Amino acid sequence: MQVPRDLLWKGILEDFFPEFLQYFIPNADDTFDFTKEIQFLDKELAQLFPEAKNKNRRADKLAKVFLKDGTETWILAHVEIQGYVDDDFALRMFQYYYRIKDKHKKTVIAFAVLTDDNPNFRPTEYVEEFLGTKVTYQYQALKLSDYQPEDFQKTDNLFAFALEVAWYGLKANKPKEGESLYQLKMNLFRRIQKKGYSPNDFRQVLKFIKNYVSFGNSEMVLKFEEEINKPVKSMGIIETVETYYKQYGLREGKKEGRKIGRKEGKIEGKIEGKIEGKIEGKKEEQANTVIKLFSRSFEINQIADILEMTEKDVQEILKSKSLI
Repeated sequence: MQVPRDLLWKGILEDFFPEFLQYFIPNADDTFDFTKEIQFLDKELAQLFPEAKNKNRRADKLAKVFLKDGTETWILAHVEIQGYVDDDFALRMFQYYYRIKDKHKKTVIAFAVLTDDNPNFRPTEYVEEFLGTKVTYQYQALKLSDYQPEDFQKTDNLFAFALEVAWYGLKANKPKEGESLYQLKMNLFRRIQKKGYSPNDFRQVLKFIKNYVSFGNSEMVLKFEEEINKPVKSMGIIETVETYYKQYGLREGKKEGRKIGRKEGKIEGKIEGKIEGKIEGKKEEQANTVIKLFSRSFEINQIADILEMTEKDVQEILKSKSLI
């Protein structure tokens, strides 16, 4: 079953929102205070635009970001993934702007990422004019089909890597099923291995690669899963995660974007099992790993992230053992 692309975009935006801003704004580090928590305002966005519920078409994120001078600004990140021309796109962007401005009186910066295949669909502004009255609303827009993979490879920015993966998701660029797609995914996988990303960032980018351009048959899925487990093991990803927690006494807090809460103390023992969740025939091993991580004070959302499971599945395992 393929993960809807709007969910993948929402996830990657939350995981790498600073990188998203750094990609679009060259002086982002001088403008924004990334030491302060980025807050995602999904509830506010849903209240302002309740009619925006078309499934699997858009991924909208509204985030509160603090500037270096201590003030706050709101960022509207809008990823359009529909594959047809939408004459109301620019109007909808304008509606987002004026509804946020009207209700919350906040400065709004808007970005649009267009992942359709139509070369003529590139809305970048909304203009309304009548009898001497004129409104012009402009926003930054990136048309994915205007780029080539090498354009995204000029930087180590994690969001640029996600854009490169998405480029292969365009109909005109998608490799043929089978060996061509397999080799592409392995190439992408090996490249992120060499980037030196943190274990968590590595997992998130890998999820995007695995799911955004998916295989059409289970045999290729299994082949890819087996192959990436080999280099991941030799790279020491399990040991890296274990050392990360042991040395720094850190554990991820409840996720609000990318913030990590600190906790003192060492976590003893070896993390067992595999990062990959729900591999057929491994359910008992996975359950044992869930229990061991939980006994070592890992939270449910942390366990789900490390093992690539849903929080609901983790809870079911713990409930079956009367641990929660």
